[in-house]
Amino acid sequence: GNSGKAQAFANHRAYAPPVPRPPGRTPRSSMGNSGSGSARTPLLRGVAASSNDFSNVVTGIPVGYSSVDEDGAVVCAICISPLDRAATCQLPNCGHIFHALCAASALQLSMTCPLCRLDVDEKVCSQLAAQIAEDPSQGGGGTTLAAELLVDFRGKRGTSESVPSNEETANAIRSAITRGDVTKIPAIATLLGRGKAAAKPQAVRLAAVEALRALVPAFPRNWPGLPHVLDLLQGVVSSEGDDQVRCAAVSALKDIGQRGDEQTLLALRLALQDGTASPDLRVQAADALQALAVRGDGCSLLVAVLALSDPDCSVRSTAASTIKTICPHRGECSELIMQLGRLVSGHPDPEVRAVAVELIATVEETGGRRGIEVAAGALWDRVEEVAAVALATLRRLWQRGDPHAIATLTSLASQRSNGPARGAPLRCAALEALAHTALLGNPEALAAAVGVLGDADNSVRISAAQALKQLGIRGDNEVTVALLEFTHHPDSEVRGLAIEVLGHVASAQDTQVVERLRQVQAGDDMDMQIAAEQALRQLR
Repeated sequence: GNSGKAQAFANHRAYAPPVPRPPGRTPRSSMGNSGSGSARTPLLRGVAASSNDFSNVVTGIPVGYSSVDEDGAVVCAICISPLDRAATCQLPNCGHIFHALCAASALQLSMTCPLCRLDVDEKVCSQLAAQIAEDPSQGGGGTTLAAELLVDFRGKRGTSESVPSNEETANAIRSAITRGDVTKIPAIATLLGRGKAAAKPQAVRLAAVEALRALVPAFPRNWPGLPHVLDLLQGVVSSEGDDQVRCAAVSALKDIGQRGDEQTLLALRLALQDGTASPDLRVQAADALQALAVRGDGCSLLVAVLALSDPDCSVRSTAASTIKTICPHRGECSELIMQLGRLVSGHPDPEVRAVAVELIATVEETGGRRGIEVAAGALWDRVEEVAAVALATLRRLWQRGDPHAIATLTSLASQRSNGPARGAPLRCAALEALAHTALLGNPEALAAAVGVLGDADNSVRISAAQALKQLGIRGDNEVTVALLEFTHHPDSEVRGLAIEVLGHVASAQDTQVVERLRQVQAGDDMDMQIAAEQALRQLR
């Protein structure tokens, strides 16, 4: 039975909203049955024509459309497709003609004409069900479908409507999902509106959101009703009081939302900004943002930067990945660099500062002044891990031979700054960056490396020796004289490094160097003997 109904509606994927009645027509009531008994209220019931929640929610066609499309073709006013596509029926009270299946589904929601709102008798509904049962185009499923329709059409005797319980409504929604019954979208959508609809219990609203998420993808992406469904979901994300319903709405937006839609992105922003939102909601909002953000879009980047400052590391990680994916070409987004700079300089969480300064290397071009200023400031962050990330960023941004870069690195390596004292790992990284950034023979860089060759930390001394080997020019007299002095240092490791570097930078014609190396070679320290022998071999 259910499969027959699903097949019957396969070609009717959209429904038109209520439109005003023609001039001169006055409906007897906006809802209900004109017969002696009142119509049974369907489990997924419609709302009055005056409700703003229902108007335009399915097709988005503005109030005022008739049953003639823009090309002059006669169409069904419900599904806006040609009347000759399927069997039709004419409502006797007003004469309006619709597809039989379209009219049947519309009458399940309200026992009035979908076009003019004149009441429809129960007898007419029964005749319509009989017509569908006898329709050969239903492929054998018409009888079952007609029986289902009659259950909704037949009213209970009396003057009051039978109002379904919340549990019945939720079960009816789940049943629509199971059947893939897209005809129930109008009624389901009304359960997510504002006002009285917002008072529906959590189970009903949650089922309604899940139904939209499951049923809307059956429509093409250009379905006119999609913006109105998205508007309802955005409202749930922005103002719903129940976190579970908000989470479901965020997931629905992720699946059916349109990439780059500003209203959807702003709804996600509100969820991320909400201090009362659960971690699960913020994580889902970040995931939805990643799916819906558009490269180079300012609103997408704004929300991603906001998510970057979230206290949850999962949200921050997703936000960072999103920014890397959607940021424009390097150097093209100064506003994004400024926003990241604010996080680098002012956010209390060092992990946020570290992620922000790391992203600077992704969004700024090589030599970019704004990015370099932000990262250079972070070199003196009170947390050394942030400073290390800043140094890695600067290595990507500095141009080789940049005098400001060399001055910054020499200051960092030699501890000449007024900032906080730096540990050996960061100073070693500064010396490595100096060897990478300075030009061969740069006197400031060489002087800084020579100056820390006798440092108390052995790892700093080794990094200094390595920098001298990479930057030194053979025959540099100032460097040679300084290294000769270190060969008399009381620390044997410092002496060994000085001898090793002399083999790389001293001139073979420098008799003073050769004589000193031979003296060491003739000494009693075997390690120094080996070092001196290797240096002399390199000089030759």
